Amino acid sequence: MHSRRFDRTQRPLRSRWLIGAASVALLGSAAVIGGTPAAATGAPSIYAAPNGTGNACSAAQPCALPMAQQLARTRDSALSEDLVVQLAGGTYRLSAPLNFTSADSGSNGHRVVYRAAPGANPIVSGGQQITGWTLSDASKNLWSAPVPANLDTRQLYVDGVRAEVAQGPSPVPLTRTANDTGYTAANADLASWRNPSGLEFVFAGTAGAWEETRCRVASINGTTITMRQPCWDNSIYHSPGLSGHPSGTFWPLPAGAVPTRIEDAFELLTKPGQWYLDTGAHRVYYEPTAGQNMASADVEAPVLQSLVNGAGTPKAPVHDLTFTGITFAYQTWLRPSGDDGYSDMQSGHTLTGANAYAQQGVCDYTDPPGTCPYASWTQNPGALSWSAARNVTFTGDTFTHLGSAGLFIGAGSANDLVSGNDFTDISGTGIELGNVNDSQPTDNDEITRNNTISDNWIHGVGVEYHDGDGIYVGYTRGSTVTHNQLNDLPWDGIDIGFGGWTTNAFYPREVTNVNQDNVISDNLIYDYHQVLADGGGIYSNGREGTSWAHGLTETGNVIYNQVNSGFVYYPDQGSAWVTITGNADWSVNGSSFGGCAPVGDLKFDGNYYSTAFDPTVNICPPTPINVQATGNHQIANTTPAPGDVPDALPASAGLQAPFRGLLTGAAPHVTAFSGQGTTTSAATRVLVSGSGFTPHTTVAFGKTSAVVEVLSANFLVATAPAGLLLDQITVTTSAGSTTIPQTYPSL
Repeated sequence: MHSRRFDRTQRPLRSRWLIGAASVALLGSAAVIGGTPAAATGAPSIYAAPNGTGNACSAAQPCALPMAQQLARTRDSALSEDLVVQLAGGTYRLSAPLNFTSADSGSNGHRVVYRAAPGANPIVSGGQQITGWTLSDASKNLWSAPVPANLDTRQLYVDGVRAEVAQGPSPVPLTRTANDTGYTAANADLASWRNPSGLEFVFAGTAGAWEETRCRVASINGTTITMRQPCWDNSIYHSPGLSGHPSGTFWPLPAGAVPTRIEDAFELLTKPGQWYLDTGAHRVYYEPTAGQNMASADVEAPVLQSLVNGAGTPKAPVHDLTFTGITFAYQTWLRPSGDDGYSDMQSGHTLTGANAYAQQGVCDYTDPPGTCPYASWTQNPGALSWSAARNVTFTGDTFTHLGSAGLFIGAGSANDLVSGNDFTDISGTGIELGNVNDSQPTDNDEITRNNTISDNWIHGVGVEYHDGDGIYVGYTRGSTVTHNQLNDLPWDGIDIGFGGWTTNAFYPREVTNVNQDNVISDNLIYDYHQVLADGGGIYSNGREGTSWAHGLTETGNVIYNQVNSGFVYYPDQGSAWVTITGNADWSVNGSSFGGCAPVGDLKFDGNYYSTAFDPTVNICPPTPINVQATGNHQIANTTPAPGDVPDALPASAGLQAPFRGLLTGAAPHVTAFSGQGTTTSAATRVLVSGSGFTPHTTVAFGKTSAVVEVLSANFLVATAPAGLLLDQITVTTSAGSTTIPQTYPSL
C-alpha cells in the first residue's frame, strides 16, 4: 500500500485559495446556505477591502473589515432580506479578533452574510509580515530579521509554507532527578545554550501511544534541569493516591522517561526550512530551503491567538450568520509555551492548573475524589471559536496555517452547518463540536444539538499537536457528521464522546451524559495514525445514548490504510448504545473492531471488515454486555477487488458531487489499486483508490489504456485486458497525472 506520509510542509496558501474559490463558484449566487437561499445579486451590501478607509462602506469607497462589521450591526435588527458584507480580495490583517455577539445576528428570518466578492480571494489573517532579512551566518546560510519586542509566536510561514521550529534529540544523556523536578544532564552543555528556559521537551508516545506531552524548561543550573510547573506535576506519576492521571488508567510519563526531542533551541537549528525566535534579542532566524530568496520571500508570523469569536449565551445566542468563500489564516496559540505546557490526555485535551492531575475530569468517582463537573479536562481552543451559536454557517471557506484547533463550535450551539470547507495545515484538531466540561446541562438551551458537519476536506491537521483528530465531537445531541474526506492524519479520524475512561467502565450506570441521536455516516478516512498509535478511524468513548434507536450510528463509512497500529472502529471505555453498520475497511495495521472496557449495548451489522474479530472480546475488562454481531463479511486486508465490497459503498463515501471541486485543483493522488503485482488471466476490473478523480479521468497500466468507470472523486474501476502485469498505474485528469510504481511499503 502506497501512502503519503504526514507532511509538516503544506502547499502555499495562495494555491489553497484556488480550491476554496472553486467551491464558492460551484455554490453560486442562488445556492442554499444553511437552509436559507444566499443573498441575491440585488441584496443590500456593505463593502470591505484590505485597504478600506472611512465609514461609507460602499462599492466606490469600501471600508476596513471591522468597520464593515460595525455598520452591519447597526442595520441587522430590522432586515427585510439578507444583508451581505462583501469582501474584496487581498489580506485583511487583524489587530484584534473579530467578535460577534447576538447584536451581530440576522433578524426577521434573514441572515447577515460575510462572503467573498465574485472572483475575489479574501484572507482574514492574524499574521504579521517579517521583513528586513540579512545574512547572519554565511557558513550555514542562516538569515535573521528584527521583530517587535512584544512579538511571540509558535509558528512561522515562508511563502505560504509552514517552517519547522528548530529541534532535535538531546545532545547529552538525561536522567530524571530523585525529587522528580526534572533532569540531571551528563554535562553542563545545555546550560550554555541560548535562552535555556525556552527549551521545550517533547515526549512522543511516551506515556500512552496516543499521547504527546510537551513541557518547557524552567531553568538550567550546571547539570540540573528544572521543569516548569504545573505542566511537569500534571504529567508525571504521583503515588500514593491516583495512578498519575484522572480515572486511574491514563498513563503518566514513566519514571525513566526522557524527551524524544527538544524543540525551540537555537543550537538545534541545523537544516534548511527550520526557524528560531529569540524573544530576548527580538530577532527571528531562518535557514532557507533551496531556491528561497529572503529578499523577496513573504514571511508571516502569526501573532493573534484568535481570529473570530462568536460569544452568544443560551438566552441571547449569536445567530443567522453565514461565512462563505473566505480564507482564515495565520493564528497562533501560546498556552503550550507557558507554565501549563501541553500535558496531554487525548484528542487535544490537556491538564491545566495546579494539581489538575488529581482534580480535572474525575468528579467524585475516584478515591480521593476530584473536582466536578465530571470530565472537565481543558479543551484546545479554536482559531475560530463559537458558543451558543444558532443557524451559523461556514461554507466554501478555507481554514489554514492555524496554531490551535481550526473551528470550535461549543456549548449551546444548535442548527449550525459546516459544509464544503477545506481544513489543512492546522496545528491541532480540524473541527471541534461540543464542550467536554458539562455532561448534564441543567438548561436544555445549553445542549449542543442538531448541528451538521458535511462535505469538508480535512487533511494535514494535527501538524504540531499530533494527538489532534480530524473531527472531534464532545457532548452533543442530534449531530450529523457525514460525507467528509479525512486523510493524512497524525492520529484519529473522527472521535466522539467524552468521559473518564475507567470511570465510565466501572461506574456505567452512574455516569450519564446528554449524548444521543448522533450519526457518523458516509465519511472517507485514510492514511491515518501516521505519527501516533492506539486509536481509531472512528473512536467513541462513554455512553452514546439510551437505546440503539437513540444512540450513536456509524454507517456507510469507508476507512483504509491505518499506518501505525490501532483499531478502525473503536468503542472505548464506557461506550454504550453504538450501532456500527454497513461500513467497509481494509489495509488495516491492527484490527477492524476493538475496544477497551466498553459497557456494551453494541451492534455490529453488515460490515465489510478486513481482520477477524470477536466484538465480545476486548483488550480490557470488564466484558461488555448485550453485544450483537450479524451479517458481517470478511475481506482480504488489501485493496479489495470490485465486488468484494459493493461498489455503492466506496461510491457514496466522501465528498458529494457538488463539493468535489475541493479535490480537483491539483493532479490526482493515487493510493493503491487491487491486484497489484498480479497478471490478469482475463479482462479484469481493478479498483483504484485515491483523491481528485473527475468524470473524464483516464487510466493506463504501464502503457496500456484501460476502460474507466469513475465511482467518485476517490474511487474508480479500471478494466485491464487479459495478460497484463498490474505493476504500474498512471491516472490522469485535466489537472495532471500521477504514476505509482510496483513497489509499495508493506503494512
